[in-house]
Amino acid sequence: MMRISSLAIATAIAATFASAGCSMHDSTLPPLTASANAAPAEHVTKAGSTPILYVAEYGVDQIQVFDQAGTDQNPISTITSGLQGPEGIFVAPDEDFYVANSTGQDVAVFHKGAGSPYETLADTGEQPVGVTVDTNGTVFVSNYQDVGGDGGSGSVSVYAGGSTSPTSTLTVPNNYYVEWCTLDKTHDLYVGFYNIKAHKGEVDKFVNGTGPAHTTVFQIGAPGGMEFDAGQNLAIADELNTDIAIYKVGKAAPIQTIPCGDGLLDLTYNNGGNHVYASNYNGTLVAEYSFPAGALIDTISLQYGPTGIATDPARPF
Repeated sequence: MMRISSLAIATAIAATFASAGCSMHDSTLPPLTASANAAPAEHVTKAGSTPILYVAEYGVDQIQVFDQAGTDQNPISTITSGLQGPEGIFVAPDEDFYVANSTGQDVAVFHKGAGSPYETLADTGEQPVGVTVDTNGTVFVSNYQDVGGDGGSGSVSVYAGGSTSPTSTLTVPNNYYVEWCTLDKTHDLYVGFYNIKAHKGEVDKFVNGTGPAHTTVFQIGAPGGMEFDAGQNLAIADELNTDIAIYKVGKAAPIQTIPCGDGLLDLTYNNGGNHVYASNYNGTLVAEYSFPAGALIDTISLQYGPTGIATDPARPF
């Protein structure tokens, strides 16, 4: 059974609300604000290149590439080669970028500016939705579920540096479907899970990227994309509560939320950490907010619903 992870979760969530006679949150975004606290996006990197934003469009197997500067920008290029159901995107310090191909059962690796991948990481029998890469070259790929048989619980495929096939696997509890993943600066791996039977989500930690999961760090509605900010607070796209929830590790409740509207799937910071982008699948847009103020400063309109997003250069560990 093949299905996009976050959309399957969104369907289950909607069904739960409908059966309870409730409606989901209002999908209207807050008004566009020219905030005095919003610093302009950095327009030139140290290497002299333009900061860009990658946007995966699952339904049409493509990635749109945008200049971060401007408002309601048009794409500067489109990538279609090597993509099958693209979801999570990760940009490495050398500006190579990794794309989790949800229906392709692999991860495509591109050089910046290339239209085709130079390498493919096989993830046979799995449905990869998220990807992150440690500073030592180890690649972690979060798999929503096994695609064979009855579609069992997900897992995390681990690739030692230079390997194009998994060298180990991190297992997760039964009935858990795996969402996006990210690393902190101490190389601990954080993975989002959703229990489709209990209708609840959580984020667990794998110390030093090894299993089993040691700690349930946060309980959250339905975890989508996640990323640490400069202060090592974890921002999570909460698909159920439709906001970016920012947690201090060790605290049960978020220290800040940024409302984003129904359809929220992924998030990413810019290199300076003063802007955060959110993909809205239902709204067919990417919203850009000042951070930490949370003021909406730009929306990029799309023809198709966005899934994974990533900035280049990415925010450093």
